[in-house]
Amino acid sequence: MIFLTMAAASLLGLQDESKQGQQDYQAGRYGEAADHFAKALEKDPKSPQLWIAFGHASLQAQRWESAIRAYRQAQSLKMETADLDRALAQALEMQHQTDESIASLRRAARLDPEGSDSLTVVRLYVRHENWLLAQTELLQYLARAPGSLEGWEALAFVLGRTGSLKEAEGVYRELEVRRPGEPKYRVARGRLAVSQGRYGEAIDLLEWARAVSGLQEDEDRLLADLYLQERMYAEAAECYARRIAHSDRPKVEDELRLGHAYLALKDFASAEEAFRKAQALDPAGGGPALSLGHIAQARGEMVRARQFFTEAQTRMPDSPQGAIALGNLELAESSWVKAAEAFQEAVRRGSVDAAVGYNLVLSWHRAERKEEAQRALKEALRLFPLDPRLRALLPEVCR
Repeated sequence: MIFLTMAAASLLGLQDESKQGQQDYQAGRYGEAADHFAKALEKDPKSPQLWIAFGHASLQAQRWESAIRAYRQAQSLKMETADLDRALAQALEMQHQTDESIASLRRAARLDPEGSDSLTVVRLYVRHENWLLAQTELLQYLARAPGSLEGWEALAFVLGRTGSLKEAEGVYRELEVRRPGEPKYRVARGRLAVSQGRYGEAIDLLEWARAVSGLQEDEDRLLADLYLQERMYAEAAECYARRIAHSDRPKVEDELRLGHAYLALKDFASAEEAFRKAQALDPAGGGPALSLGHIAQARGEMVRARQFFTEAQTRMPDSPQGAIALGNLELAESSWVKAAEAFQEAVRRGSVDAAVGYNLVLSWHRAERKEEAQRALKEALRLFPLDPRLRALLPEVCR
């Protein structure tokens, strides 16, 4: 019978642990893989390849400290590769050691000058909103790699975030020249135009992108919101309806905005349908009830409108909007005390609108409740001392 020597048995055990670690890693069992590599390292602590394998498994298992220790141990064994520094940088960043992570990426860049480690450094600066450092890094990178579209895209983004909007727009225009059929650059210019209040231009850019390749969900919603902002209600309604039709899970906000677009077009039937759908999506929310109340009021159905506004008040206990709507309805119906009580409730809920203060004073005054009117006027003038409508009430209320 042949007996294994202790050294041979140890080597066999090392191979078994390492092989099992590799199998677990390939199967996505990263924690188990790390454990096997750790056992293999107990028998062969001088193997940089085992330390790297242990580091990779630990990184995937989100054992950041173990990964950092493993990669640094591999480096101490004279293992120097750009990929090792990149892996170490990732683990260091996950431990919020950003400066050390950047230092590791710079070593990777020295080992692999053709790599994109500078762009990874930029992403770290962007993540931490270090815009000036990100811009400096990008300019240095683009001096070495002027053909990098990714680099120019990053520069345009950073310029936009630092308020250099014209410069950012110029970079996007250059990118459009390089890739004239790429819609994302026009979408980016559209967002810049929005930030500068150039809504019509933004609409044109987004519509071009939509015609070429379609828009992402948030871009399509932005286009619809711009139409609503510009009071192009038919176009807004078309956008929201399209957004809802193509969505597996329609959003309450889209149904509400679709309803508001129809309401502005005085298409009360379509508006009501949209608000009803919003109510079904969010039964506890008060927004749909508030909008349904406005539709009922526009139709002259005051009893239903009052019910909806009261329902909105109940469902939005921290919002003054339901109370304001109810107050306006009672004011239109010459129900002075009820109007005053509703406006008073709106103030109690945090309304800081001078018009609400004015309507509260006016309602008490017309109800011939002099003390309440004077008290309300005094408080309103304290908040809005220069409001001309409130000041005009002074002679009438205080005589």
